[in-house]
Amino acid sequence: SGIYNACPSVKSIHHAVTAVGYDAHSWKIKNSWGSGWGEGGYIRMSRGKPSICRVAEFAMYPNMDFMDGLITIKNAVTGRLLSSQWDAKDIRDIRGTADSWSYGNNNKLAYATDANYYNDALWKLIDVGNNKFYIEHFHSGRWLHSDGSVIRDKRASEGGWLKSPPIRATDHNYYNMAIWRKVNLGGGKYHIENDRTGRYLFAAGSKVQGKAASGAYGDVKVLGVDANYYGYAVWRIEPLTDADRNRLI
Repeated sequence: SGIYNACPSVKSIHHAVTAVGYDAHSWKIKNSWGSGWGEGGYIRMSRGKPSICRVAEFAMYPNMDFMDGLITIKNAVTGRLLSSQWDAKDIRDIRGTADSWSYGNNNKLAYATDANYYNDALWKLIDVGNNKFYIEHFHSGRWLHSDGSVIRDKRASEGGWLKSPPIRATDHNYYNMAIWRKVNLGGGKYHIENDRTGRYLFAAGSKVQGKAASGAYGDVKVLGVDANYYGYAVWRIEPLTDADRNRLI
């Protein structure tokens, strides 16, 4: 116990700790060796010597800007979240070369999940002007993509969603099928419409509001449909909750 005021000659930096506070005499440092070390896992290091153990020479702090603009997209009827599983690959620097838009395993389907598993339900809207945007996945950088025929002037002609194409998260804007529009319905609700095909983001499934997370993605796929059947094509675009922010820190 007490304030540590000595340090052997430091030749290299090989350990990281967290500075959690200070007073007029010392830095309060949290180590990673458990509560049995030091003062309950902490140590106080003197501020009376210049950079004791070089703690003041290599200070780093987290950049929180990466959370700016992050959103969730929640189905207004079911409360389910638009999600895409991450394959541990960020494709932002390899657009168009990561895996193409073929329907192989590398092109991730979008699901409507009952919780934000692994932060897979976090997105950014990348503005491209004129109320058009990419929907970019937080982890992978992939853009939501909708294929299927153009249906803008023949809504509900397909008679339902059973044969509607699935929404995918692809590595590029192939044939401009990764550009979307927001159709403001008022009250914080939107249709999210593909700019090329006119198809709406759509997800059915059971309601999850007020229920505990199941612990699994489930099998509710997000589709590109030709009409707002039973209200399942209405979404809320929401900023991060405090729980989401804390999970990212």
